[in-house]
Amino acid sequence: FPSKYVGLGGTVVVGIGSCVSCLDVAPTILRTIAASGHVPGAESLGLHLLSGRHSEPQRATAFTLLLAVPFAWLGGLEMVALIAAMLFLQMYLTMDVCCCLLASLRAPGWRPRFPNPKAFPLAPAAGAGAALCVVTFYMLSFKL
Repeated sequence: FPSKYVGLGGTVVVGIGSCVSCLDVAPTILRTIAASGHVPGAESLGLHLLSGRHSEPQRATAFTLLLAVPFAWLGGLEMVALIAAMLFLQMYLTMDVCCCLLASLRAPGWRPRFPNPKAFPLAPAAGAGAALCVVTFYMLSFKL
């Protein structure tokens, strides 16, 4: 980079954007899960209700805040960043393993959206992605 401040500024902008995105999406997802009735007790807390002038999930937002604040108080953002990175790696690992299994088993419902699926070996690429997720997961676990 031309300056170390360009990288630092980019990191701050990306971090703030990710935080705002999580603050916007998490209560909506929590409200949807509570409205589906799959989590016992979520409806009794009123997490499925929309309220306010703009019909927003205010109770779900407050519940999300109660869940998120203790992690912010851990004392350092390094621990929170490592935990978040491991959760994302777990999600990507699950998607890669599913793609690898579906592509290698040639499941009839599996339709990759490539112009020519035979030209791109999907199963080995997904398997390599899963392996890289596991390697990165263990590399991050040593920093905890």
